[in-house]
Amino acid sequence: MVGGMTVNLPDARPAAGTVYRHTVEAMLTHVVQRHQVMTAQELREKRLDKPRDLSREDWAALVKEVARRKSSDGTLATGLEWAGREMMKGYAQGLVGRGVLMVARLLGPRRALLRLADSYSTADDMTKVYGSEKGERHVELLFNDIDQMPTYVRGTLSEALLLLGVQAHDISFELRADGYTRFDVTWK
Repeated sequence: MVGGMTVNLPDARPAAGTVYRHTVEAMLTHVVQRHQVMTAQELREKRLDKPRDLSREDWAALVKEVARRKSSDGTLATGLEWAGREMMKGYAQGLVGRGVLMVARLLGPRRALLRLADSYSTADDMTKVYGSEKGERHVELLFNDIDQMPTYVRGTLSEALLLLGVQAHDISFELRADGYTRFDVTWK
């Protein structure tokens, strides 16, 4: 059920998918290189020395490797949230990300969150997002949480809200049995 309506959701974990080059470039440039997560030699060995489209599996492996190396408390969850925040900062600096952010600012936080499916379609071909309005400053989002990284998604959402000028916000999540993750987003 989404927004009080019964919706037939597609399979939450697609067999394949692609993360687009400009998204990979944001991760490599803004997160990996800027924060010195991997050496140039490691990037060459992983064939990540030049941005390119990545498969779902390769993207998840990269994000989790970054998270493991940069976690402030040694947990994958904390590292994933940090990586999500930093990734969103980098994405917002690229051409596509700047365009998405410009439109989101015009829409405002509520409408921008409700239209996340359009925004995510610029980053990859596998993330599915369904939003419903719960109140004036309260939105529920269902993500097909690819590779079970909900704290990464929470990090991207939190940073996106900060980039939209929303300082005070709360984002909780719940993993669902159908493979989707429900995010409850509120702000002041």
